[in-house]
Amino acid sequence: MSNQHPSPLPNSTVNDPPDPLETWGKTFNTAKPPNVYRFIFQNVNNLSANQSCDTTTTSNKLAGIKSLDPDCIMIAEAGINWGNTRQLRATRKTFFDILGEGSLQTAHNTYATHSRLISGNALNSIPGGVCHWMNKSLTGCGVHHHSDHLGRFTIALLIGPRNQGMAVITAYRPVESGDNDTAVANQHRKVLGIDSNPREACLNALLEQIEWLQQQGYSVLLGMDANEGTSDELFPSDGLHHFLQQSGLVDPIEHFHGRCPFPTSSAQSGS
Repeated sequence: MSNQHPSPLPNSTVNDPPDPLETWGKTFNTAKPPNVYRFIFQNVNNLSANQSCDTTTTSNKLAGIKSLDPDCIMIAEAGINWGNTRQLRATRKTFFDILGEGSLQTAHNTYATHSRLISGNALNSIPGGVCHWMNKSLTGCGVHHHSDHLGRFTIALLIGPRNQGMAVITAYRPVESGDNDTAVANQHRKVLGIDSNPREACLNALLEQIEWLQQQGYSVLLGMDANEGTSDELFPSDGLHHFLQQSGLVDPIEHFHGRCPFPTSSAQSGS
């Protein structure tokens, strides 16, 4: 999501929207023009997090993203207890070994560290959480701004050569998961209250941060797995579409290419 409203498509002579099947079936061109920074968002459905600190899963997933020549990788559902120093160091080393030196900013649920979380791996893994890696060129003009203590989002601020400010936000909004004690929404409910709505609370907390950043003159780039599609509802009272209306953000991919006509994620490959 971005609050830099895209301009109309160049050389457009008709008002018909693009054909989603045609647009989404095209091959991505990995060649990156000069002076262009590439930000890539993915829900990875858990990186490596185990007591032996074996990072094979992380290595495999990062190797696939590296082929896209990213400058910043925004990851949702990292699944790591970043408060475990040994796990953090092993994961950071893997990021830097594969993607190159830079910075790794993280957020996890700092309240959920008890042994019931994941049997055998409680000290290393926590469902949910986010992180983003930036290469050295972005790290040199960026600063860590805020990481949410429930692991819902993390924010970095970038300052451009003419003092332009951009806030880069990586976020994960949980799904409702029944009575599963380790589910992300239920983790949050233990902190927010048994009758709370963790999904709306996530959007409200994000909106508070975004509105403050916009007041300070920052543009906002939000990579989020919201676990909800956009809609055409004119007067929503809650949910993702209401959040977009309140924040002024737009989905640039949907704006240019239309809605994807087929599922873009799976439990095996992420989204």
